[in-house]
Amino acid sequence: MASDFLTYLPIYLLYAAIGTGAAAAAKIAMAHLLARRWRASLPSGVIAGGLVSCNFALLGFLLSRIDMSVAAPMAIGVNLLMAAVLARMLFRETLDGWKIMGMLALLAGVGLLAWA
Repeated sequence: MASDFLTYLPIYLLYAAIGTGAAAAAKIAMAHLLARRWRASLPSGVIAGGLVSCNFALLGFLLSRIDMSVAAPMAIGVNLLMAAVLARMLFRETLDGWKIMGMLALLAGVGLLAWA
C-alpha cells in the first residue's frame, strides 16, 4: 500500500493544489457577488467551477486505483496540509504551535494510512 501512495503522491498533490485554487477562485467570486458586481464575478466563478470539475476527476481517478477507505482520507489530509502550506506562503498566515502539532498529527495519520 505504501508503494501505491508514493506512486500516486503527485496526483494527490495536484488534487490538493487544484482544490485550494478552486476555493480561492470561489472566494473571489463570492466577494464580487456580495458587492453586487455581477459581471466581475463571472470569470472567477467559471474558473472555480472548472477547477472543481478537475478536482472531482482527479479524485475519481484516485478512487479507481486505491480503496476508498484509504484514498479519500489521504486525499483530504493532503489537501488540508497543502492548504496550510499555501496559506503560509501566499498569505503570510501565522502557524502557531497548535496548528503545527495538528498538521503533524494529520501527517502521521496520512502516513499510517499509506502503510496500512
